[in-house]
Amino acid sequence: MSNNIWRSWHTMKEESRRREELRAAALTGHLSDAQKQEFIQVAVTDPSISAELEELQSTMTRLDAADIKRSEEPVPSDLEARIINARTKDGPSAPERSGAGSASRARLAGTEDLEAAAHTLTAAFKDYPWTRHVIPTQEYELRLHRLQHLHLTQAEQHGIVVVTGAIEGVLALLPPDPPTPAPEVLEQILALHGDRIDRLTQTEGSPGAWRLETLGVRPESQGQGLATALLFFGLSAAATHGAQRVELETSDPRNVRLYERHGFTVTSSTEPLSAPPVWHMENRLPSSI
Repeated sequence: MSNNIWRSWHTMKEESRRREELRAAALTGHLSDAQKQEFIQVAVTDPSISAELEELQSTMTRLDAADIKRSEEPVPSDLEARIINARTKDGPSAPERSGAGSASRARLAGTEDLEAAAHTLTAAFKDYPWTRHVIPTQEYELRLHRLQHLHLTQAEQHGIVVVTGAIEGVLALLPPDPPTPAPEVLEQILALHGDRIDRLTQTEGSPGAWRLETLGVRPESQGQGLATALLFFGLSAAATHGAQRVELETSDPRNVRLYERHGFTVTSSTEPLSAPPVWHMENRLPSSI
């Protein structure tokens, strides 16, 4: 074996080993800041690592749903193979899972996707505590759909909107200080919230922080790793636009656990007597990729 061939083989072996280490750390939620940056760098140049992680995360989600306990000890080196083998035997076949996982299922949305995306978010947030609190019950779903469409339009024009291939999941991010919506759009938002407009509050974001405006998956498509696909794609896209910090608010404790697995931490929380609880979270992204 020539020196050049040996060096190439050795480099490939080291890269493969490092990918396994990154996937294992991401799967357990124990990525350091340096590993987050390295993972995003790898994902941008080779999106298949996100697809591989999504496959593992999807299986772990299924285990959680079945209330199967897991150890917090380091991930065994053969865990990936065992999980993939088990999923292949008792889970949907590859074609039924839309083929290539998160890398192919998550993509940037265009204007033509916004109507379907609004329908998906309407289904996802139909029973969400905060939307139930701030939107009148009369024609609730129609109001919710219209509000989602208005906010998605703003995000698609000035930020980032990500959807899965068949638009079963949607994510929207806005950069710091986006333009104020046009007066006619603000009038529609006020009218749709009706007499509950005074319940609509939002904490002032940190200077320079991007904001994760929404993340929703249709109820029948939940538990398949789509949220993971959307988050990895969305955060990577934000990082390429210079985002160093992403903030969000959620009123569902299950979402808190989801976001914590993807690098977010709780910065504060409020539990008012007359409104749903709100957790404020942030994710400090690498400064460059």
